[in-house]
Amino acid sequence: MNRGYDDSKCAQQITDLYLCCRQFYKIKGDEARCAACPRPDLLQRKLEERGLGECGK
Repeated sequence: MNRGYDDSKCAQQITDLYLCCRQFYKIKGDEARCAACPRPDLLQRKLEERGLGECGK
């Protein structure tokens, strides 16, 4: 039995979380903190990796 992590099974949910986090920082500002959201700089990089950077909104 393969017990390795396969993030493709939840890729859409992760993308949705990152988009939600982007809205969170847009409303609350970059100094806001949420345990579920990566720091704003890391979030931006993760969104860019998914083709959802600032120009991909």
